[in-house]
Amino acid sequence: MAQVFISHSKEDEEGRVFFDRLFASSVHDAFWYSWEGPEPPHAITLYNAIRSSASIFVILSEGMEKPQTRSWIGYEVGIAIALKKKVWVFEPENRNINVPVPY
Repeated sequence: MAQVFISHSKEDEEGRVFFDRLFASSVHDAFWYSWEGPEPPHAITLYNAIRSSASIFVILSEGMEKPQTRSWIGYEVGIAIALKKKVWVFEPENRNINVPVPY
């Protein structure tokens, strides 16, 4: 069973519900990380979670357009690329989310 790291906005309830259902019907585990969750140091927690994951899913939503959230996306994707993980980007249909995703 593989783990997938999910990069997301904590405000994106619709995306979270969709991907929770998707992972519930698969043999893979989703790793959802929220700043309010695990104890610091967050950088080490993120690094270890991404390192332990087979890939990273970036779920774009309007909440990701906030500057602090955009910074975290770049950070998480940067770690994944450094660790040679595949990065999959998902956008909502018929909505343009203005968030650059490195690589």
